[in-house]
Parts: sequence; structure tokens; C-alpha cells
Amino acid sequence: MKYAILNTIDRPYARLVVEIIGNKAYYMSRALEPGLKQYDGMELRHDTTGLEEFGFNFEDNGHSVTFTKVRDSVAKYSNGEIREWQGQAYFTLPKVDLLNGAGA
Repeated sequence: MKYAILNTIDRPYARLVVEIIGNKAYYMSRALEPGLKQYDGMELRHDTTGLEEFGFNFEDNGHSVTFTKVRDSVAKYSNGEIREWQGQAYFTLPKVDLLNGAGA
């Protein structure tokens, strides 16, 4: 899992997609919304859900990632109910680059 929604409390849409670096999570939209930087380095949780489970394929474009929804969601809440994606079916986000400040 490389790109995910951190937990089942976070709304599953582009603004809250995290990039997983090592075992830590970083909101990819942190460059667009600096307030999200305060959450840098969050621990992964038991309910972290990969974007693949929401039906996405992704393409690494070097400094950004394009996400395309191509399948129905198989992500589930703890009660077994399907967890649907609540945002756009196609979007691009800047990659997190902790060394060079990109996505910072």
C-alpha cells in the first residue's frame, strides 16, 4: 500500500489521500492546504485503507501521481458495509518529497 485513506473517520476523497513513506503517512494535499502539515509522520492505523480497495489505479508521473477510479469499491467499514469513494473519480496530487521540500 503506497497511497491510502488513513482511517474510517476520514472522508474518502482526494483531499485526505496520504502517501505512505516508510511506516508513516503524509497528506498529499499538504502543499495546497498547509494546515495539513501538522499531521506529518502519522502512524498507520488498523483501518488504513489503500486506494486500490476504493477501485483506483494510479500512475506515478515523477513529481505527481494521477489516480483513476476503474473498479467498484471493495473497501469496508468494520461492520462489513461497503465504503464508497466520495470524491472525484480522476485527480492528480503532488508527491510528498521530504528531502527536497516538494509537496511541502
